[in-house]
Amino acid sequence: MKIAALIGVIVWAICSLVKYFHYRSGKKNFDAFYQDYLRHGYPIPPHIAFVDNLGYLGNSLKTQWFKWILLNKKITITKNVRLQPAAYLFVQDKIPYNVRSWIHRDIKLLITEVFLFSIAFILMLISAN
Repeated sequence: MKIAALIGVIVWAICSLVKYFHYRSGKKNFDAFYQDYLRHGYPIPPHIAFVDNLGYLGNSLKTQWFKWILLNKKITITKNVRLQPAAYLFVQDKIPYNVRSWIHRDIKLLITEVFLFSIAFILMLISAN
């Protein structure tokens, strides 16, 4: 069982490394689009403003924000303020195709990373007993 836990940790580490290199490959284009979004004066929720300085982790949360906008989810900025329809139109029209596909890949890699981390953690707990 300890070998299974070790394999789980190694696979998770490889997935994390792939996600990091993926993050580095599209960061410049995504940041340019994000700054353009902010420059046009569209609001962001407080948690996105907070994660803006977290780097690798914050970027995944920002990509989730834009994926919700791309999927036309109703987003609440603060307690009674919803995202303006103009912000949805801006993201739908102005986001480059490579950034859009990068966002979708980032979310898939994040889900895979969380799943593999959970499996590795469970295997480590089992092998400790």
